[in-house]
This record gives sequence, structure tokens and C-alpha cells, in this order.
Amino acid sequence: MKKLLLLLCLPLMTLAQQTYVPDNNFEQELINLGYDNILDDYVITTNISYLTVLYVNNKNISDMTGIEDFTALNNLNCSYNQMTTINLNDNTALEYLTANNNNLTTIDISQNNALSFINIKSNQLVELNLQNGFNNNITTFLATDNPNLYCIDVDDPVYSTANWTNIDAWASFSTNCSGGTGCTFTQTDESFPGACDGSISITNVSGCIPPYVYVWNNGQTTPTISGLCAGTYSFAIIDSNGDTCCSNITIILTTIPSGILNITNTEKTLLKVTDLLGKEAKQTNQPLFYIYDDGTVEKRIVIE
Repeated sequence: MKKLLLLLCLPLMTLAQQTYVPDNNFEQELINLGYDNILDDYVITTNISYLTVLYVNNKNISDMTGIEDFTALNNLNCSYNQMTTINLNDNTALEYLTANNNNLTTIDISQNNALSFINIKSNQLVELNLQNGFNNNITTFLATDNPNLYCIDVDDPVYSTANWTNIDAWASFSTNCSGGTGCTFTQTDESFPGACDGSISITNVSGCIPPYVYVWNNGQTTPTISGLCAGTYSFAIIDSNGDTCCSNITIILTTIPSGILNITNTEKTLLKVTDLLGKEAKQTNQPLFYIYDDGTVEKRIVIE
């Protein structure tokens, strides 16, 4: 009985759950705000888990490990710091994110379904995932001055393009950036003469660092096609870093049955008109070939 009484008289000891905060500048600011009292890399979790607003901007913070336990956080401002990455997967209540002017290279906010305001300007982003299923709730999206950000993962690229215009000129939206790179392009001059020679112009390429190299499936490395007849061909676009930006792109080349390249060019100048034998002629009611200074030839028959 004496032993049992002694045990009951012992003080009850409980250990409060703690959050690991390795960055001294981050923890010091939490101390300044009254949520901690000693610089020891740990903060009592119950002191921070209920917070809805946290402003730690311009505090020379390089690591925000510990932010995951701010589970009620609605508004976070961590701008003008030195962070290269930040994990916000557990901050599902987050609605306002201001993280501009850091050194962020990657950020995944696909788990933050409540987001309506995002400012991640002036970083070093390479990968950005915004596919949270609720992109239409994001009313403000600021992502300019990210020189290495070429592709942004989103729910609907059409919606994002129409509504989120504060991005760099080289950036674009996609549902699959494949690790942060992607590209869009347009091509012209897809018809070639029977000799199977010609050229192709690929413009408006985004998602690659210029200059671009075009690697065709026949081994050529220029946009100029020589010896290619009608058919379907594939190519890849390689950027100046040697990274593949676009791959397995296909294009269908066609030849004009008459063997005459027909490209409209309003600036071309007529050089001469010849008959079927190559002699200059201007007679009507017979096939004539109109030869222009850009190398194009038109076949015409003028009926009188």
C-alpha cells in the first residue's frame, strides 16, 4: 500500500509535442512574435498550430522547415528571404501566399485547394505545380521575373492563359510539363516540290532556352529538309543546355502533284513566263509557268 501511495504522489510529467525549426532566423522571428522563448531549434507545436496569419518577410530565412505544423495557416508572407524550396503540402487552409523575391527553384502547391492569391515573382523557379483542382478560385497570380520557368502545370491551360497574364513572355501553361519543360510552336511551309527539297519554319517556341536545335528522326539537325518526300516525320527540339524540350513531335509533309511549289508571297517579283519547253512566252490558251524571284513557280492557263 505504501508503494502505491508513493507512486500516486509523484508529479505527472508530460512532454509537449515539438516542431523542428532548424533555421535560426526563422525561429528567432517566432520568438520575437511570442510563439517561442528559447533558440534551440524547436517550437512547441500547440503554440503555432492555431495561427492563421504569419508574416516573416525580409528576415534572411533560408529554410522554412517547420511550416508544415502551421496547419491552420490562411495567410503566409515569406517574401524577401533566401529560400530555395518550401513545403506547403500540409498547409491546406492556405489562401494567400506571398513568396516573391526568394531563390525558390521548385514549388508544389497542388495540395493547397483554398488558394486565391499567389505572388511568386522574382525567384529562380524551374518547376511550378498549380494543379490543385480549383484553379478557377485563384483570382491573383503573379509569376514574372522567373527566367528559368518555361512551363507551369495547371488544371486548364486555356483558362490560365486567358486569366493569368502576369507571367514571363517565355512561360506557358500545360497539364503536363514533364518536369518543368515544355514548348509550343507553329510551323509553316509544309508543301514541297516533287524534288523533295524545301525548308520548314518553326516559330513561337517556348519552353526551351535558345538557340534551338531540331533533331529529325532521319538524323538531320536543321530545319532544312533535303531528300524528304511526302510522309510523316518526327523531330525533337533541344535547347542550348542540351535538354530535350519537345520530343516525338510529328509533322506531315506533302508534295504538290504537279511538282510545283505553291507558296503565296505578296512581296515576290515576277522574273519571267515560260512555256512547257522553258522558252519565254506570253501566249494565252496554253499552260504557262510564272517564275518569281523567291524561287516559286506558278502554273497558269489564261483563257481568251
